[in-house]
Amino acid sequence: MMNMKIDKILLITLLLSCISMGYAAPNKNSIVTADRSNSESSSYQWPTLNFYVGFGMGYGDTDWSQLVNKTNNPIVQIAAPSSASSGGMTAEAFFGYRLSSYFALEARFVHYPQATVHFNHIYESQLEPYLPPLPFPLPHNLIPSPYHTYDFSTDTADYALVAKFFVPLSRKHHVDMFADFGVNYTTRQDVVTTQGVYSPTFGAGADWRFAPRFVTSFEFEYAPGTGVTSETPAAQYMPFIFNLSFRLAYLFNL
Repeated sequence: MMNMKIDKILLITLLLSCISMGYAAPNKNSIVTADRSNSESSSYQWPTLNFYVGFGMGYGDTDWSQLVNKTNNPIVQIAAPSSASSGGMTAEAFFGYRLSSYFALEARFVHYPQATVHFNHIYESQLEPYLPPLPFPLPHNLIPSPYHTYDFSTDTADYALVAKFFVPLSRKHHVDMFADFGVNYTTRQDVVTTQGVYSPTFGAGADWRFAPRFVTSFEFEYAPGTGVTSETPAAQYMPFIFNLSFRLAYLFNL
């Protein structure tokens, strides 16, 4: 009788140990899930790299439409262009420092395509007694007719210092949206004048950190121009500029 009780106790103990071992055995599905979650978390927990430098290309325009003459007044035709063509490929370089996930400071340079400004002038001798000083010297070999035309090309570039504010869209995939604003210095160089002017600038875009040290972005930037009411508005005008660009940046630490 005693031996039977001992056998039953041993059997129950063996069954309980087997059950406990079954519960303690690792689940293959749980191992796969854990490994997957660990790999996913490590994929977007990349090292913090605060500095970045890069270049960009896109489409930009220097808007001269605010200066174009829209009347038939012959006096206005002397001082204001009759038409202007602008727009084309832009090139830029930039350098920045990202203070946190939500804020960065950036300096950039953008070179814009040449614009061509077209004037239809009434023949100088007809209006000379009544005209103010012309916006630029007229060619000496004027065509002996009531009208002559004159074109000049102008180069525009800008330098900007902006603050950028980020909103994470996906921390897992490193996608952010951002807005920026700051100070812009626009330069203009042509046969009429060489000058620069300060103005505000602002923009918006999105970026994607597709590798630990590389970020690509797509953004729009705008800076207003200036115009002065004067006898020579073409010499005082600074074009309105915008740039839509694709950029690539390299991240590093000093």
